[in-house]
Amino acid sequence: MQQAFGRIERLGGNKRFWELDRLEQYYRGTQHDGKTSWWDGEVPARERKPVVLSGLPKAAVEQAVRFTLGEGKFPTLNFTGSKEKLSIGGVSIPFSTDDAKALDTLWLEVVDQAGLKLSLREALRRGLSMRTACGVYSIRDGEVSIELFNAKHCEPTWASPTKKELSRLECRYIYPKEERQSDGTTKEIWYWYRRVIDATRDVTYLPVKVEEGDEPKWTIDKDQLREHALGFCPAFWWPNLTRMDVVDDDGVALFDECEDEIDAIDYALSMRHTGVFVWGTPQPWQTGVMAGEGPTASARQAVDIFTTQDGSQVGFVNPNKPARERSAFNVWTFEEADVKVGLLEQSGSAATAVTEHVSDLRARLLESIQVVLVDPLSVAGRGDMSAKLLELLYAPLLALVDDLRECWGTYLRTLSHGVLRMLLTEGKRSPGRVYLTKLEAALPILERFMLERESGGQGFVRIPSALSWGDYFSPTNQDVRDAVITAKSALGAATAGGSGSGADVASEPLIATDTAQRYVASFFGVTDIEAEREKIEGEKAEREEKAAAQAEQELNAALTQIGAKVGAKQPSKADGSGPPAKGDFSGRPKSGKDDPSK
Repeated sequence: MQQAFGRIERLGGNKRFWELDRLEQYYRGTQHDGKTSWWDGEVPARERKPVVLSGLPKAAVEQAVRFTLGEGKFPTLNFTGSKEKLSIGGVSIPFSTDDAKALDTLWLEVVDQAGLKLSLREALRRGLSMRTACGVYSIRDGEVSIELFNAKHCEPTWASPTKKELSRLECRYIYPKEERQSDGTTKEIWYWYRRVIDATRDVTYLPVKVEEGDEPKWTIDKDQLREHALGFCPAFWWPNLTRMDVVDDDGVALFDECEDEIDAIDYALSMRHTGVFVWGTPQPWQTGVMAGEGPTASARQAVDIFTTQDGSQVGFVNPNKPARERSAFNVWTFEEADVKVGLLEQSGSAATAVTEHVSDLRARLLESIQVVLVDPLSVAGRGDMSAKLLELLYAPLLALVDDLRECWGTYLRTLSHGVLRMLLTEGKRSPGRVYLTKLEAALPILERFMLERESGGQGFVRIPSALSWGDYFSPTNQDVRDAVITAKSALGAATAGGSGSGADVASEPLIATDTAQRYVASFFGVTDIEAEREKIEGEKAEREEKAAAQAEQELNAALTQIGAKVGAKQPSKADGSGPPAKGDFSGRPKSGKDDPSK
């Protein structure tokens, strides 16, 4: 027995592998594969494969992913510049706001090129379902690439006891392959896969047939060998929500230690389905009928017909089970006086009890994992629900997502550090090899963060950055309107439609204009308050300039019209006593000698 378990471990089947593999099966709904069919009544129910699965593990994971990294919620990474030099480890590094914006645009290009949003969502999905996500980043065909591995097949080696950076990541597993034999048949052959990434190389080995030996004889696949020579391991290992009481390298899955509750729901659903399937159709019964009396089984059963691969049709009928003709045109007649005929129908009480039991189990399970799944039909027809009300409804889930954002936001910033470090090395070593339009301008900025280490050599220090997350819920138009009215009221501005009779009276401001602007900025998608203020002032100045020009134009037109009317009624005299000459609206004589007072 010990020898058998030893071989299983050599094939990758250690305790950690089986734990992660079982969690993955629950997520995919395959945890009962290999069991006897549910309809085999000779086997106890617990040993059969449920015919109905709840799908709750996957639904819960997808809900958490949607609220953490879904569309409109994915974080924006912004690097933090400064008017003064940054001081990192006693070293002053010039890093202005323009430098930060240059790195921001570069990172946005990396996110788009590498498909980082999809990769990070899948990584979170694996962390929630299998405790850990892992993978490697690289430059392939001139583009940034992110590859994810299945953590159950991988083993990390850390560069230091703090477990913040990997020095090596190995991925190995066995897989089947159909191969054609000499006699023309196919046979399933099992092979080893192995790949090792460290600070200098990314090595993939040629497949090796699975044998009884402890360690296969490995041969490097030279076609897939990559000598990256980055000086650091371009791989990542992300445990999900690592617990303080766990000392291994994995995190915690969303439904860890909830497998029994999931199974209970699946079996209860299957039992309810059995009742509906078996007893859902009314069962005819009769008593007091003598042999040979009454209607006979003169009808035949319907034939199930299916088409075979060669196109012919085949039908099956069971001659051992007689069929009594039932139709609106066929009357059943019985000679005996004590004959009774009836239908055995399901009352529904058992199905109702099972449904209530399933609902209770489902609620308890979702409560224990802090996931809220709302039935769309339960909120249909209620109109727009305010963001505040939705936050109260989803409070347990939002508490979970807050932790996920903190955990996976840190991983995203760590990934950005490694990718920028890789781009700096590759950009300096092989200019033009990476197809990023913003990289060339960013290289001098990135190079400032490559500093000498006390222990010797150079190290790439982390560039200050911050994450901006999307709102959990989009505000309704009423939410926006209420926020604007509240801000204006706090500023002391008069608001129409407020509480009380008539228009509200302006009062002393309670907050500064800057505070009010920041309060409403998010409702309108404004992230740069200072830039928005400059736009407002610019538009205000433009409006005032246009208004002044319009007023001057209207004044000139009016004066011109007045002058034309006066000139038409009073012809000008030679002594200057008539109306002013054309273009002179002052009403004064043109020279002092014409002034009668002199």
